[in-house]
Amino acid sequence: MYKYMSENYFNKGEGVAMFLTKNATRSTNIHIHDFIEIVYICDGAGTHRINDVSYRVKKGDLLFINYKQTHSITPDSSGMSFYNLMLRPELFGSSLVNSENAFELLSLTAFEDFANSVDKESPFVSLDDANIATTAALFAMLYEEYRSARLGRNTMINSIVMVLLLFIFRAMSHGIAKDHKLFGSVADDILSYIESHCHEKLTLQDLAERCFYTPSYFSRLFKETYSMTLTEYITKARIDKSIELLKNGEVSVDDICYAVGFTDKTRFYKYFREHTGLTPAEYRKKNSCI
Repeated sequence: MYKYMSENYFNKGEGVAMFLTKNATRSTNIHIHDFIEIVYICDGAGTHRINDVSYRVKKGDLLFINYKQTHSITPDSSGMSFYNLMLRPELFGSSLVNSENAFELLSLTAFEDFANSVDKESPFVSLDDANIATTAALFAMLYEEYRSARLGRNTMINSIVMVLLLFIFRAMSHGIAKDHKLFGSVADDILSYIESHCHEKLTLQDLAERCFYTPSYFSRLFKETYSMTLTEYITKARIDKSIELLKNGEVSVDDICYAVGFTDKTRFYKYFREHTGLTPAEYRKKNSCI
C-alpha cells in the first residue's frame, strides 16, 4: 500500500497543501498518508472508499480523511472533479496528533460552538444547495491563494482555511437540525423501493448509498423517524407481501416464503406469527372463510 508523506507535498514551514483534479476518470490506488485531508467534489460523481467503507459522492459533497486512514477514489465514467485540501495536524494543535477522528478539530477553541452539533461518526458530508456555492467559492479562493506568491500569502491561506472550516461546520450543524425533514422526503422513496423489492436481498449499505447517507447515520435516522429498525421494516414489508399472496389460494405457503425474500422457512413462520398471531396456514384458512 502506498503512503503519501507530508514532506513530498507541503512547502517547508507550511501547514496547508492543495490540489485540484479536473475530470478524473481513473481510480486512485488505495493509500494512506500522514496528514489530514478534506476532499470536496466540485463536479461529477463517483465512489470514495475510506477504511473499507464506500461512499457515493457527487457535486457538493465533502469527505474528511484522517491521517493513517486507508482510502481511494473511483470516478464515474463521465468524470469527476475535486479539490484535495491537505492539512498538517500541527496546524491546529498537538491534540490532533493522536486522534482517531478528524472531527477532533471541534475540540479546539475555534470550533467549540459546533462540538455538539456535528455528526462525528461520519466522515461524509453532503451540503445542501444553499451552501454549495459559498463552499465552492471558498475552495476556489483558497486554491488561487495557494498557487500565488502574493504578500501575506501564508496568513491569507490559514485565514481562509479557518473560515472554510467554520462555514462547513456551520452548514453541517444547520443541516443536522433539519435532517429529519430532509430524511423524510428521501425515505418515502426508500420505503417504496423496499416494498417493491422486498423479495430481493436488501442491505443497509445499498439502501444508504441510494440516498447518499453513511450506513450508520442512515440506520440511526431511519429508526428515529419510523420507530423501528431498517431490518424490522424490511421484515414487516415481507410479511405484508406474504399476506397479499396468501389471499390467493393458488400459491403454496412454501413458495410464498421464498417469493417474499425469506431464505429460511423457520424464520418466515416465526415472523409471520409475531406479526399476525397466526401461522400462514391458519391465516389463509381464516381469510378464506370471510
